Amino acid sequence: MRVQPEKVRGRLLNPIEAALWLGLAPHTLARWRCEGIGPAFVKIGGRVFYESEELANFVAAHRRYSTSDRKSQQAN
Repeated sequence: MRVQPEKVRGRLLNPIEAALWLGLAPHTLARWRCEGIGPAFVKIGGRVFYESEELANFVAAHRRYSTSDRKSQQAN
């Protein structure tokens, strides 16, 4: 099952929903939180949430145009 971006816009997603949206395992997001390398998250009362816009920004920041790209480049 995949979470559809248009249905979650503006919502806070729990780690399982966020992982589904990104196509990752929830454990991957947990590890990334510890390492500080994943998408931005919020913590409310000990619970972790992801803003759908932050997930979209994270994906956009990792866009590549070639397998040899080290960072995002604009197509000319």
